[in-house]
Amino acid sequence: FSGFWFSGTTPYAESEPRVFLPASGIITVEGESINRGYVCYYWSSRATRMNWNGYWIESAESISMSSSSPNILSSEGRGYGLAVRCVQE
Repeated sequence: FSGFWFSGTTPYAESEPRVFLPASGIITVEGESINRGYVCYYWSSRATRMNWNGYWIESAESISMSSSSPNILSSEGRGYGLAVRCVQE
């Protein structure tokens, strides 16, 4: 598994404009690189706050995808290293 090709709202086709999102993994707050080649993690443009062990921390919505669970939206603390790709809506 190396990542996903996306063609927007149309089904994927070679003739459609598309973008490739590689399975870049994630860098943890401890600096460890995990899930490279297995999971795509990307920041969204939406900032949030989340309660983590009783503390409110700055976070942002993220999108994670793998071969078994595509398009999962969640929130991650901003201390994590997720990939950023500029994609036009």
